[in-house]
Order: sequence, then C-alpha cells, then structure tokens
Amino acid sequence: MPAKDYMVVDPRRDHSFRIPRPDLSIRLGTPNACTACHDDRNARWAADQVAAWYGAERSRTPHYGEALHAARNWQPGAGDKLVGLVDDPEVPAIVRATALSLLPAHPSPGTGPAIARAIRDDDPLVRRAAVGGLEGFQPADRVGMGAPALEDPVRSVRLEAAYVLAGAAADRSADGGGLSKAVGRALDEDRAAQHFNAERAESHLNLGWVNIQLGRLEAAERDYRKALEIAPDFAPATINLADLYRFQGRDAEAEPLLRAALAALPNNADLHHALGLLLVRQKRVPEALAALGQAADLAPNNPRYAYVFGVALHSEARTADALTVLEQAVERFPGHMGLRNARGQVLNLSER
Repeated sequence: MPAKDYMVVDPRRDHSFRIPRPDLSIRLGTPNACTACHDDRNARWAADQVAAWYGAERSRTPHYGEALHAARNWQPGAGDKLVGLVDDPEVPAIVRATALSLLPAHPSPGTGPAIARAIRDDDPLVRRAAVGGLEGFQPADRVGMGAPALEDPVRSVRLEAAYVLAGAAADRSADGGGLSKAVGRALDEDRAAQHFNAERAESHLNLGWVNIQLGRLEAAERDYRKALEIAPDFAPATINLADLYRFQGRDAEAEPLLRAALAALPNNADLHHALGLLLVRQKRVPEALAALGQAADLAPNNPRYAYVFGVALHSEARTADALTVLEQAVERFPGHMGLRNARGQVLNLSER
C-alpha cells in the first residue's frame, strides 16, 4: 500500500475508530473514512450507500460534532448545545472537555452551572477543562467554584486550578491565607515541572504568566526574555513581553520588539494585532489601521480581530468600510453578539 494518510498518530488523546457518518461530511464538511478510501467518490455517494445498508434513520442520529461545529463557527444557540454535551455522560470525556474549552466564548444561562458540575466530574480530563473555563469569571466566583480543585488527586487538575486562581489568591487575605497556601503548593508543583522542561521556551512563558498573576513583574520579564533567548521567533513570548511593557508604560520598548518579531514572522496575525493596538494607543491611526487590517486578513477565523478592526474604522468615521468589515464578519460568525451589536450600532448611525 502506498504511504498515504490512512492512519497516523493523532495529536489528540482520542485515537478511536468510529462509525462513518458521511452525512455529516455533507452538512459540516468533516472527513469520513468512506471517501478517504474511495477517493473517486463524494460524500453524497457515501451517505446514500450507508442509508441503503443501514437505513436513513442513521443520518438522523444526533452527533456531538454538530454542537462543536456550531461553536467553532459561531452559530446561534451554540452555548446551549455545548452545555448539552458537557452534561451528557454518554459522550466521550475528550468531547465533553472540548465542549468545556469552547463554552466560555458562548456564554448562556447554563454556562456557570455546567462548569460547576463538571468540576466535580469523575473524569480528570473533564475536570481540568472545567477549571480552565473559570478564567473569565469574577475572582470570587472563580474561588468559590475552583478552590476544591486545588486538592484534586490528579496533578494536571491542581495545576490548572493554580493558574486560574493565582491572581485571586494574591489579592485574598480574609481566609487566613488558606487559599494562598493551597495555590502556592500547586504552583510549587508547576514550577518543578516547568524547570524540568527548562530547555523549552513554553516553560518560561508559563512561568512568566504565573509571575504576572502574582504581581512579580520583574521576574515575569526575565521569564519572557529567557523564552525568547531559547526561541527568538516564539511569538507568544514576544506578545506577552510587549503587553507587560504596555502595563508598565513602556510602549516605546514594545514597538521595536514587535517589529523585529514581524520581520521574522510577517504572516503572524497575533503580532500584527498587538502592534495595531500599540499604535492605537500612540494615536498613529493610519499605521494602526493597516496593522489591525492585516491581522484580520491573516486570521479570518478570529472574530475578535474583525471586531477590533471594524470598530477602529468606525472610530475614524470610515463608516462604510467599518460596515463592510462587520457585515462580512457577522456572515462568518452569525452567533457572535459583539459583532452583531457593533454592526447594529454602525448601521444605525449610517442611516441617520
């Protein structure tokens, strides 16, 4: 057999073989095993064959891929579908964890309760993802729901809880220091793990992020610079260091840092976006719009970049251009309320 990608080691934790659903390929554009082999046929042919063999009802069986697709494509109602996946014990743990990772971007009335339930789940992969979902909550809510995870029997869950609660613990003293001590124990475990992998830039990025949460800005700067010493083209470290400079009022040092990174990585949307925001702060509007527009073009699947670019255009009275950007973004991400609201505001002003 020729060396073709019929079977590879998948980077995910789920390596299972599943019943082919070519009907989903038609609706969602997902791959399926049938046409991976019969590469001269299309998904419609495969779906018809499956229906002839097993009955048309198979294609009407709900599949978790539909909820994940709805979330990743910002379709209306995605949040409720994700909550349904999280609460379904028949769904594989990796799928429920994936749903939890997507849930914060699609908040609904059921989001908080679903995350709280998942933190107590039997599967550690689900618990870890649930703790990570607390990132956008208010500090008191993060503590209330996430503190028990600091004593979880699985280390990866404890470390995730420490990341999420580090900032809250640094600001909290009314509990006699109990939370801070628990976070400290988990962070000691994390530091040991990061130092074990100290040859990797990602480890120093993680250490820097924790030091930011703890208010140790000088230590964070050293961590980010060490990450860049190991991997000079590691964009996340550049962006985090530039953001630290922003917080310290050192944008003059951040700009050459970002521009040097862009010289090496000219197609990195995150770097263009970070530079655009810096230029906005410096009121260098034409340059800022160029950078923000480049970020939106390079990352068409990132709704935030389209939103920021559209709002920036509108702030400069380029209403028609802003409306075009926002309209196109809403078409791609119909369930994104920030984009829909921004489009509505620009549209209302343009009609006055």
